[in-house]
Amino acid sequence: MAFVNDGRRRPMIAVFLKKTFWDGWDHLYFLALANVGFLVLASASITAFAAFGFTLPGLAALAALGPAAGVHACACACALKRVADGEKPRAAAWLDGLRLSWRSGLMGGAAAGFAVAAAAMAVPYYLALGGLAGALALGAVLWAAATALLALQWHPAVVANLGPRGALRECFAILFGNIGFSLFLAAWNLGTIVLSFFAAFLAPGFAGTTLAAVEGLRMLLKRYDRLESAGAAGAAVAGASVPWNELLADDIASMEGRSVKDAFLFGRKERRGASK
Repeated sequence: MAFVNDGRRRPMIAVFLKKTFWDGWDHLYFLALANVGFLVLASASITAFAAFGFTLPGLAALAALGPAAGVHACACACALKRVADGEKPRAAAWLDGLRLSWRSGLMGGAAAGFAVAAAAMAVPYYLALGGLAGALALGAVLWAAATALLALQWHPAVVANLGPRGALRECFAILFGNIGFSLFLAAWNLGTIVLSFFAAFLAPGFAGTTLAAVEGLRMLLKRYDRLESAGAAGAAVAGASVPWNELLADDIASMEGRSVKDAFLFGRKERRGASK
């Protein structure tokens, strides 16, 4: 898993995978701390629901999980943006992100929770209804929920990279402009969560999926910046092959020469110091 500066064209996804892995590995302690927050929120919500059952307090506790997790995810994304930029994550960055994005986090988390709840309730209802009408209605609900969740996976990253204003709208713009990569990110994040089971969801966990979205959007925005700077020639630039080597030169350089053994020797600082 080493980069060699040989001038070859590297796909954006290859750079994304390597940078996400190394940034997560180099900051495992921060991912673990952030994941503790997700675990505490989930445990509190599920415990309250188990205690009160299908009553108003129990359902309210369960419903609060989405908005609470959304707020925490946005605050974590603001701190992890520093990681993606090659800086150290700080508690102050999490607090700044919390103050900046708590309203947008509430809306994003609530929207994701609503999409999951709608799909969960639609499946048994429309299956019981049966017939063509039930199948069509179930398909419509599931497609709408899947589209919403694919878009909302970008929400914390949008808040961290572009700010909270209009974040939900930007999520859908990013999805429809990058459907292939959005599907890839969803599959990557699903695999990340499955693997996190073996580390008690402390690493990489949900913080790892947040980091992946931040890394991915940060790279995509470099392409959009290139199109914007092209001005009138933007149409020709859009149709051309994206020069990811050029756009991601700093990211490629930050990982140059790193190999799997660095993950066990923790040689990141020495390599960066040598490169500087």
